[in-house]
Amino acid sequence: MFIGDGVSDLPAAREADVLFARRGLRLEEYCVENKIAYIAFDTFADIEREVKKIREEDQKKTGGWASRRGSIPVGIFGGESAARMQ
Repeated sequence: MFIGDGVSDLPAAREADVLFARRGLRLEEYCVENKIAYIAFDTFADIEREVKKIREEDQKKTGGWASRRGSIPVGIFGGESAARMQ
């Protein structure tokens, strides 16, 4: 899982299993241009809501196996993004 918004996030975006791209910024444009699947977000509350949905779907598919293995790893790069979102 990767959360990003800008140019510095492009390499990681290509590798992420689940990608969150900040709505209206360069990473979202890049995803559209390159047909990369992503989930648009405005706030971390949006991400939290989507992660819960993903987890519920995963638990249905795996019988809860994924949740027993541990938490979902998350990479957040570009500390300025978090500061702007508060």
